[in-house]
Amino acid sequence: MKSPTLRAALCAALFLCAPLFAADLDALLAPFPAQNAAALDAACAPLMAGGAPLVAELCGRIQPEGSADADIAPRYALTGLVKWVGTPANAAGRPAVAAGIATALGAAADASVKAFLAVQLQWIGGPDEVPALTALLADPATVDPAIAALESIGGETAGAALLAALEKADTAGKARLVKSLGVMGHAPSVPACAALAASEDTSLRLTALQSLADLGAAEGVQPLVDALARPAVSPGERDALLATAEKLGERLAAGGKTAEADTLFAALGKQPETHARIAALRGGVAVRGPKAAPELAAALDDPDAKVRGAALKAAAGLGDAKTCALLVKKAKGLPPEAKAQTMAALARWDDAAARKAVAAAAGDKDAAVRGAALATMNGATAKNARKALFSTLLKTSDAKERKAARDALMRLPEPELSDGAVKALGRASAPAKTVLLEMLQARAMPEHADTVVKQLADTDEAVRLAALAALGTMAEEKHLERLYAELRGAASDTVALAARKALSDTAKRSLPRVADAYHAMARTDIKAVTDAALAGRLMALMLDLKPRGAARDLADYAMASYPQEARNQATALLGDHRDPSALTELAGLAGNAAAGEIHPAVLEAVCRQFSRAEEQTPLVDAMAALLANGGLRSADEKRQALKALSAKRLANAASAAAMLLDDAEVAQDAAAAVADIACMKGEKDKGLSDAASLAALEKAKGVTQDAAVRERIEKHLAAGK
Repeated sequence: MKSPTLRAALCAALFLCAPLFAADLDALLAPFPAQNAAALDAACAPLMAGGAPLVAELCGRIQPEGSADADIAPRYALTGLVKWVGTPANAAGRPAVAAGIATALGAAADASVKAFLAVQLQWIGGPDEVPALTALLADPATVDPAIAALESIGGETAGAALLAALEKADTAGKARLVKSLGVMGHAPSVPACAALAASEDTSLRLTALQSLADLGAAEGVQPLVDALARPAVSPGERDALLATAEKLGERLAAGGKTAEADTLFAALGKQPETHARIAALRGGVAVRGPKAAPELAAALDDPDAKVRGAALKAAAGLGDAKTCALLVKKAKGLPPEAKAQTMAALARWDDAAARKAVAAAAGDKDAAVRGAALATMNGATAKNARKALFSTLLKTSDAKERKAARDALMRLPEPELSDGAVKALGRASAPAKTVLLEMLQARAMPEHADTVVKQLADTDEAVRLAALAALGTMAEEKHLERLYAELRGAASDTVALAARKALSDTAKRSLPRVADAYHAMARTDIKAVTDAALAGRLMALMLDLKPRGAARDLADYAMASYPQEARNQATALLGDHRDPSALTELAGLAGNAAAGEIHPAVLEAVCRQFSRAEEQTPLVDAMAALLANGGLRSADEKRQALKALSAKRLANAASAAAMLLDDAEVAQDAAAAVADIACMKGEKDKGLSDAASLAALEKAKGVTQDAAVRERIEKHLAAGK
């Protein structure tokens, strides 16, 4: 710390240099306020060259509050300089700047100036500035910034200064001082804080208790216990007391004062507030470790689920077998809600006793307990509870519980799951059968396919659908004949679709000859079919089994002398078929005079293919065929095709639409369609830029008579350049 003699010498030097500094200082203040970091560097470096005396002179330019902007430059300069030396790069200048400010503090007469200077020392002051700040503690106008600065400086000297000021401070001042002493961790202040914890002033008493908590002082335990027992306490004070007690308990436990901490946590455990009881449980574990397990088990009787949850979490943190055994024993006598919560927690324990308890809970008489066990048990527990799980699945009438049992069973390994599901099928209700079949579908075990096939005779459609879905994953070649019969004899489209999928999936898993054989069978059988629905099912199967070759077959069917509804069905299937061959066949059908009756359906299918096109779709070839064979029979049909093409942002769509630019009937529509397909639509949609699309746009620009369309095209073409 600088001695008074050194301070006096600094003041004398400042006095002698004042005329020189005054002239220089005016020039040095001109760059302030600095506009950026570089400007601040340039402005502060010359100030630092003058050291503490020049800083003190600068501080002397600060005027009392109410002086308008008379001292705006000095204030900007001082705060800028403080900020500058507060950075690591310029930290070497901090002592000189702080010394200059401290010197100015001693010379300043106005309280507002002193307060402003004290605030600067809050940022850069050190132990040497403590005496200058201590002098401000006696003045109510400067005490607050002085306390803040001393608290920021910290250390024994600053703490001693604050502690010494306690005696003469008023009640409000004592509260501010005590708070800072606690924040600083000034241990010598414990007796004073303990004495003030008995104050009749509520604010001072609470602040003193909070400081004792900050200090981790055992002297705060009994006052806090007494305060928590006091009934006439405001809600705000009550919350603060609980938080203070929790903090002090944690500090005491961390400091090894376990007996004192235990006393405080015991008091918290008796409070009505949920968070206080939770803090008591956590604190008990922190102080006593596994010995706190009985209290955790007892907390499961608490009516508050949050408290029970905290107890279970704390017990899991202990993780020992004795604690687990206590929880298992306690759970047996708990009411359903608490028991369910406990089972959900025990399911996460890697302990044989816990697994056994959760497995038993799967068969509990209470639905909530069963649900908790079902939702949380792992595979090992599910294996122990297998019988109970299947029993729940078969007996419950609640769909959610049935699903929960299914989810738990799905954690079983094979063959336990599939074997159990097959065994349960024979005594299951329709809803349970559906779930069991879903489980078998997920595991796809071919050895159980024969049993699943038997379920196709069930009177419940949901069961038959589930059986077909399962067979799609496990059926073998020997089951295809039955699946084909199910497809042909299906009473609803839903069952037919499921049968078709099961058959095609199974055929694709078999040798290629199998798919070819059933494709040929369907192609033969369809010739004798007059029912449109059945014809559609067989045609869809053909497309599934042989995507490319079947398109030709369906086109032939559409041309044959079958009922028009069935021919339309074939056309519709071609419209939905993803293979490129479908569009080729449709383009041929559209221009075939023999397909006159189904031409509207063909055109609709063509447009559907256009609107779902991809890069590999043969749009240009299809349009060429349509134009060559008269497949687009009127201007309206051409516009219909253009509208479908306009739905795609594809180069082949632009080229296909451009083929109608030479058609006088629809040239204007074609130009608009090309623009819609290829032109940009915004910043995120830049449109098409390939050579073919740009050529189509150039041609469309020359054809269109619509100024707006031309403007769009020109804008797009210009952007590409």
